Amino acid sequence: MNQSEYFDKVGQIDFLYFCFKQMAIDYNKPVDPITAMVDRTTGYGEQKTKDTIKDSIDIMKKIIKLKKEIKFDYNGDEKLLNELTELKDRRNDRPN
Repeated sequence: MNQSEYFDKVGQIDFLYFCFKQMAIDYNKPVDPITAMVDRTTGYGEQKTKDTIKDSIDIMKKIIKLKKEIKFDYNGDEKLLNELTELKDRRNDRPN
């Protein structure tokens, strides 16, 4: 792998971490009580959580793949991916 490919992959990893952080910020934005009530009633809040977990898993898989290609340590990312996968499985096992 030449130097430009290496830096391209590092840039992609950096961008994916940025996306991951932005997603967390957006998910954790406070909402007013009426919006929260409507979200709970309509199921939108639960769907938003499931979508956020799914997107987080996709991002972590891409990060791990890129880190493997450039031989970076990805153990911490793999642990987070496993935790997200377990969280997704627990959410899917919940009764509606």
